[in-house]
Parts: sequence; structure tokens; C-alpha cells
Amino acid sequence: MAVAVVLIVIFLSKPPPPRPPAPKPRLLSATRSVAAVRSDRLALTLLQHGIGTTEIPNDVSASSPQLQTYRAPGLVASVNNGLTGPGPDLYILYEVFDNTPDASHYDSVSNALAGSYRATGTFRISGVGDPTKCESGQAAATSTQQAEWDWSCLTRSSTVVSFIVVTSFSDTPATGVDLAATLDSRRDQTSRERSGSHFTPAGTCAPRYA
Repeated sequence: MAVAVVLIVIFLSKPPPPRPPAPKPRLLSATRSVAAVRSDRLALTLLQHGIGTTEIPNDVSASSPQLQTYRAPGLVASVNNGLTGPGPDLYILYEVFDNTPDASHYDSVSNALAGSYRATGTFRISGVGDPTKCESGQAAATSTQQAEWDWSCLTRSSTVVSFIVVTSFSDTPATGVDLAATLDSRRDQTSRERSGSHFTPAGTCAPRYA
């Protein structure tokens, strides 16, 4: 009888089976969609359609896209999308190249942060599967300008290199990083959707050199 009780206790106290591993979050990537579209057609759509209200947060608005005059090897077009929101300078800049090697080289020699800012660190954003580098920085106050803080991300999706720039007159990294991450993830989603719906598969702003 004692043996039976011991066996029952052991049976009842068996540990539960291990839980299956949690599924990994799906990363957004525009690389495959962008690669399936001719660069000139992609540049034209970015210039004609701009950024819609569903592609940016509610407290941000977009102006009409502007074609920049900057030139680089393999660059088809540089399209700047100015934004208005919680900061003195917000924008998304698309650099569209006609081949992957030139886009890759441009990405490798460029910084996310503009040269007028002193780098203060890097940060990471989740949910984006394309190669991305993000930096934070500060520009000191001058006799004619307030101090500014910057949170910027550079992402390459096949032949397109994009910059997400968020600036503020106050050091609010949580807000800056969150807005940069939101804009970058929505940019990636938008690139995928536009590549699929608008195409049949077939500047003044200088690069930020290290």
C-alpha cells in the first residue's frame, strides 16, 4: 500500500511537458519587392505619390516630395519627403540607385547622422529586416540657433537607401527613438506595398560620409 501511494505521488508530480518556443516576430523587409521594380519607375512613383496619411503617425503631416539636385554614381533620383510634427526638422529621404553595388557602396560610406551633429550613441529598432543603422547626436547652441538633438536611421532595401531624420530642441531620446522607429517600420511596409501595387515587376542633401 505504501509503495502504491509513493507511485501515485510521483506520477501526479511529473513536470508538465516543455512549452514550444515562442514564434519569432516577422520582420518587415522591402528588399525583394524593391528589387523587382525598375529603379526609374520606383523613383517616379515616390515623387508622384509622396507619403500618405496612413504611412505616418497622427501628429505628423507630410508635404509634397521634392526632387533633390544631389548626384552620386548610379543615383537615379534623390526624393526628399519633408514632414511637420514634434520637432524642427523631420523628413524621409529616398536615394534610388540603378544597381545594387552602387547602393551598397553608398550605404557603407554613409552615416545615418548628419555631419553637423556630434555623435552621442547608437540605437536599435525592432521589426525591420533590412540592413539598418541608427545614430543619435547633438548640435551645440550658437548665438543664432538653439541646441538640437537628432535621432536618424539609414536603411538599405536593394537599390534604395533611405534616411529617417528626427530632430528636437530638447533631449528627449525616448520620443526621438520611438518616432524614428515608427517612421522606419512604416517606410519599410510602404515600400513593399507600393512595389506590389503601383508597378509591374520587370540634391541638395549630400551623403553622410564617415
